[in-house]
Amino acid sequence: MDLPNLRQYRYDVFDVLSDSGGFARVYRAIDTKTGYLVAIKEPRKPTPEQLKALEKEAQMYLYLSQKNEHITKLKDFIKMPNQDYLVLEFIDGWTLDEYQRKVVKGPIRDNIAIPLFMQILDAVGYIHRNGYVHKDIKPANIMVRKTDMTVKMLDMGISAKLKDINNNARAVGTPAFMPPEQFQKEQCGPATDIFALGVTLFCLLTYHLPFDGATTTDIWNKIKMGNIPAAHQICPYVNPEFQPIIEKALRPEPWLRYQTCAEMAEDINKINI
Repeated sequence: MDLPNLRQYRYDVFDVLSDSGGFARVYRAIDTKTGYLVAIKEPRKPTPEQLKALEKEAQMYLYLSQKNEHITKLKDFIKMPNQDYLVLEFIDGWTLDEYQRKVVKGPIRDNIAIPLFMQILDAVGYIHRNGYVHKDIKPANIMVRKTDMTVKMLDMGISAKLKDINNNARAVGTPAFMPPEQFQKEQCGPATDIFALGVTLFCLLTYHLPFDGATTTDIWNKIKMGNIPAAHQICPYVNPEFQPIIEKALRPEPWLRYQTCAEMAEDINKINI
C-alpha cells in the first residue's frame, strides 16, 4: 500500500495504524515542525459525501475536545483537490477491545472496569450536554492510553446534532451496539448512546456481547426481544449488582433506559467493589 505524501503539509507518514476495511484508513506520522507523533485519517473512498463527513468530524473534534480530556484532540485538517485528511493527536495505547484481547486476555475485573467506564460516561455525557449524539460507541472506538489509563473517545464520523430531526436518516452504526430506534431509522438521542454504553459495559465485564448472532437479523431479533443474559452467569466474578444497571441501559424502549450518563454513573457509584 502506498503511503500518502504529506511532507508539504509538514507531516511525514511512515506506517498504517488501522486498516480494518471500514470508512477510513488511519496512518501514523511525525509532525516535522514539532517532532510529535500524530494520527492521520484518510477516507477510503473520497466521495463528496465522505469528504463532507470527514470535515464535519473535524469540526466536532475541534469543538468538543476543548473542554474535555477524554475527547481526542484535533491537530489539523488538510484539504486537497481530491482527498482530505484529518490529523489527530496520537494516543499511545490500545482500543478497549485490543486491551481486552492483548493485555487482559479476557474480562476486565470490576475494580479496573469501573474507573475506565466512568471516564467513558464523563466523555459521552459531555458530548450530550453540548448537543450531540455519538451513535457508534463501542470498545473499538475507545482508546486507553498506556501511561495513565486515560480514556479517549474516537470516531465521531456518524455523530449528529440532537436538534436535527433527520439525525438517523440511515441505519448506520455497529449492529450489536444499536438499539431499536437506530435500527428502525428513527430519531436518535442520548438514550441511543446509553444503549451502546450498556453493551460496552457488558463486553468489558464478560468479554462477550449481550446480543450476538450469525447475521444482522439474528442480532436485531435478540435486541428487540430484550432478553439480556446475566453477566455474572457468563463470568462468575462479575458483581451481580451490575445486572440491574445493564438491564436498564439495554431496555428496547428508549424512555425506559437511563436518560443521562450522570444517572447511570450514580448507580455505578453505588456498587460495592
